[in-house]
Amino acid sequence: MIRPKHPRDSAETFERIVDSAMALIANEGAKELSLRRVASASGCSLGTVQYYFPSKDSLIDSCLRRQNDTLRLRGERMLAEIASGKQPLDAVVDFVNDAFHHCCESRQLVRLRLIAIMQGDRLTQDGQERFLYLEARRLGDLVATAVPLEPSEARLVAQSVSALVARYSAFDPEELCSVVGTPRHADAIAAVEKHLARMIRRLLS
Repeated sequence: MIRPKHPRDSAETFERIVDSAMALIANEGAKELSLRRVASASGCSLGTVQYYFPSKDSLIDSCLRRQNDTLRLRGERMLAEIASGKQPLDAVVDFVNDAFHHCCESRQLVRLRLIAIMQGDRLTQDGQERFLYLEARRLGDLVATAVPLEPSEARLVAQSVSALVARYSAFDPEELCSVVGTPRHADAIAAVEKHLARMIRRLLS
């Protein structure tokens, strides 16, 4: 089996494989994902992909971790904006809408996460702890840092808002237009943004 020759090469290969997997999931869904298809898309041998990811589940876990890392970095940016003088409530609203757009772009991963919540056997045990529990606690703590709330209340608010973001971003464009009642996807997105902003302000006021 091919092994990386240098730590830098190792990291670059790992990221290239995850990039390719995320692109395949976004375009075709996780059901069609296979290590062989990822190898072809990434330009790596199947043995190299299996060296980093012995199973499809472990690769999906890494894709979900990438999505979480992106959202966490945006959350840190939100805190930096508050520290620079931005109104906390406005910062939270902007962060949630930013997260909504990101989740729309990675709709298939959001759907995987929703499946994992409903059917816990779809993620590895480590993945369930990291994605379903640890990240939820971190998001609640993030809200508590931005807005003066008790930690338990902040976590409940974070869960409520996360559920809305996940549900709306999981819709296909046509489905979202039907739910909102508008023929234009851009108008449907704008309507969801306004709805999320209203909900956040009510929950945090």
